[in-house]
Amino acid sequence: MDAGTSAAEVLLRCADPDVAARVRARLGIDAGPADAAARPLGAGVPVPPADRGTWRFVADSREKRFLSAADPDWDDVVAAHRREPLRGFARTILLANASCPPQAALELVVSPPAPHRSRWDTGPLEAGLVSGVLTPRRVALAAAPGWWAIRTLEFFVRPRHYRRLAAIDRVLDEAAALLPGDDLAAWGWLIAHAPDHPGTFPQLCADAARWAGEADAGGGAVDDARTLGRAFATAGGGPAVGEWSRWGAFSPAGMLGRVDPSVATRVVAALPIAVVRGFARAGTALAGRVVLPALERVPEDTWDLVHEVVPTAPTVERLLARHDPTVNAALLSARPGPDAAHAIYRATRRDARPRVRLPLERRGWLHTRLFDDCAEAVHGHHPYLIRAAVDRYRAAGLGAPATLRGLLGLWETRGRTALFDRRVRLRLGPEYEVVKVFLKTTRAFDGLRRLRAEVAAFERPAALLAAMAGNPEIATRHVPDALWPEAIAAHRRDELPPAVLANLAAHPRCPDELTLAACRTDPEVAARVGRRTPAHALAALGHPLREPLSAKPSDWIEEADNWYVDAVADNALTMREFVEMARPPHRMLAGLDAFASLLPNELDEARRIIAGHLADTLGDDVDAWVVAARIVADFPGPLPELLTTAAAVAR
Repeated sequence: MDAGTSAAEVLLRCADPDVAARVRARLGIDAGPADAAARPLGAGVPVPPADRGTWRFVADSREKRFLSAADPDWDDVVAAHRREPLRGFARTILLANASCPPQAALELVVSPPAPHRSRWDTGPLEAGLVSGVLTPRRVALAAAPGWWAIRTLEFFVRPRHYRRLAAIDRVLDEAAALLPGDDLAAWGWLIAHAPDHPGTFPQLCADAARWAGEADAGGGAVDDARTLGRAFATAGGGPAVGEWSRWGAFSPAGMLGRVDPSVATRVVAALPIAVVRGFARAGTALAGRVVLPALERVPEDTWDLVHEVVPTAPTVERLLARHDPTVNAALLSARPGPDAAHAIYRATRRDARPRVRLPLERRGWLHTRLFDDCAEAVHGHHPYLIRAAVDRYRAAGLGAPATLRGLLGLWETRGRTALFDRRVRLRLGPEYEVVKVFLKTTRAFDGLRRLRAEVAAFERPAALLAAMAGNPEIATRHVPDALWPEAIAAHRRDELPPAVLANLAAHPRCPDELTLAACRTDPEVAARVGRRTPAHALAALGHPLREPLSAKPSDWIEEADNWYVDAVADNALTMREFVEMARPPHRMLAGLDAFASLLPNELDEARRIIAGHLADTLGDDVDAWVVAARIVADFPGPLPELLTTAAAVAR
């Protein structure tokens, strides 16, 4: 099937089946299987049945019976799963079957992790979402056991390296609104009994509130720790949990990260120590409001806790304010971004107050793991990390300001002779400015004073922008606050190269004037920052959409892949704006498949909007539909323009 026919097929999914059949006949398009021709807009591509060769050697007898059946007895499947959970691959294949009843899907989507592991299998969840038999909201609020369902959703986001899936985030926030608030007794009962509770998540929260009311009527508890301890005393490690780590796999850390920070602090401070230690084994990203109080309870787990933290700017600021060497090293190992790395390295300087050196036992590990991300090390006072940066990037990659800053750091820590080390000296060429400063300062009696003056001159905002113009990669690293006004002025004078503007726009602190300018001129930047605000989203829609996105969220490798899905989930973009402004129209229509698994309600809204446009323009006019199908592949404008043009031509 060529591109034109494929685009026409996507458009004809919007048409009445009878009209679509007549248009296909006029255009000579093979309708294909009847179910494919009747597939509704946004339904995605059906998952083909699993090849027997993929499971026949690993499935047991009951799994083979279910998987080989053309129409499985779903009641039998559910009953067998309740007796002994089906394995993940079998549940994934069953949930990919669009004929799976919703109630059976809610039973099959959750299953406990394997013994001694905290990893939850998210394959069945994704299969159910893509096939349309499940929605994220139904899984969170109607699947049982409810706590298992919540943990599965949390883990569904975790492998994406802290990249938000805004639609899942929204559902988990809705579920978090059911949590007990500041009722410590209810929190204690909920956390202690959640792993074994057989009901849905709303039922779990309701039971916790009811137990807390009964406990309050009895009186007795006088402080937070005793209140939670009394709840844990009534809970046992039930058979649902079995032998694996109770407080790793079933950790409450994820949901605690979605409640008020003061509540999270009180709960973490009062939890039994075994539960807090489980945070580090939770296998999911941890919010700062959970990690910070947990560090006070289990300082021996500092590295593991901080390594899993979501490095938002406020969290990073509070972690660095602890002035803890292990915290800084762990945060650096999590690659928190250039601004945090810059602050960590700056804290290692001898003139920093207080000075926070990276732990000796971690420096070699950091040197090995961060070799490809160590440019900010030139701002610190660990000599061999500076040498690693110079060796990795050389002067041409670091740029003159950073290279001279690194040379200054070496001189301040190891003296003038450190600059003559072959690992440094031979990496300076062919940067003429760097070599000139190197020769001038190393030969002078007051060379250190001169080198400091040169570094100050090269780090002025205007000089930094000039260096970025020569090497745009410099703009991907830490940008001082003083540079932003200079960058805005340079942009107004039309002096910022497009590559520099694009790299500056990627910084979270970049002013809107620059990010919007980059969004309007660079489609790659538009896809990366289009979800920030409604203004960014509308600017991003000014560019043609990328090739249709896979309906499977696990295939979304880059954050730019699904920007419009996140923008809609975050209310930065409405479905009407997406339908009426996104272009070209065949990519917009194909892109609706990405909404099916995560935002089914928004997909229904898009269908209604499109149906309204079709009724107002093409209707049942086969001639107009034929024109639209012929031009859709090459039409550059949005959908309303396509329909209006086709209707006008057909008259």
